[in-house]
Amino acid sequence: MKRYVIKLGGSIITDKDEPLSINIPTLLGIGEEIAAAMRATDLSLAIVHGGGSYGHPSVRECLDRKGVMDEPCYVRTAYLMSELSLMVTQVLIAAGVPAVTLTTRSVCAMKSGRPDCELGIAAEMVGRGLVPVIFGDGVLSDDGYEVMSGDDIVWLLAKAMGDAEVVFATDVDGIFDKDPRKSPDARLLKEVSAFEALKYVGGSGRIDVTGGMRSKLVKGLRHARGWGRAYVVNGGRRWNLFNLLTGKPFIGTVVWYQ
Repeated sequence: MKRYVIKLGGSIITDKDEPLSINIPTLLGIGEEIAAAMRATDLSLAIVHGGGSYGHPSVRECLDRKGVMDEPCYVRTAYLMSELSLMVTQVLIAAGVPAVTLTTRSVCAMKSGRPDCELGIAAEMVGRGLVPVIFGDGVLSDDGYEVMSGDDIVWLLAKAMGDAEVVFATDVDGIFDKDPRKSPDARLLKEVSAFEALKYVGGSGRIDVTGGMRSKLVKGLRHARGWGRAYVVNGGRRWNLFNLLTGKPFIGTVVWYQ
């Protein structure tokens, strides 16, 4: 049985330039593909999603205004992320995925500046054939409240599931040797080590308090070095995610952490 943690980037499930917006067509397509993959092959899945135009603007406004996540910001972020996750989960259930929301703030905290999560319940859900849906969120910390990125949760959850592979569903086809939005001759890298990939990627140019693609790869080096493997694919390219999950040829990049 193949085990995957799928990270749905906020850039594909929302419009990051339009506050509190949902990208319904893309989300519906992703739900359809995941459901079809679960019917076609034996999979164990968990899903993590980003904050997009729900979580990021709320946190950014708070940080710009006060420099820290205070109680009102924590409460607002918790509400907005729960609202977004409910909609993601509704779409998945409607498509036939046995999805169950699990709030990050209930199972994770930041201790001494590092994520500390109890993900045994999520692993148990996966073992029973459910698909837990968890997300980047505001969590309690030693000094008050902090943001925990979904990119940390992805790797912690992958380990809790028994070294599952990670799929980053983003708004680009993978990792390129140049920025494909600026360079027509940019070449898609089919396979690359995490260290090499860091030469080619940067942060996010949009409102993003969690660091973009570079942060995803660095967090993998922190949590998964020696066992991890990740895939970077375009979540909006129809049936590409299905192909990956079912072992068919797909467009994207394999990132190795050995």
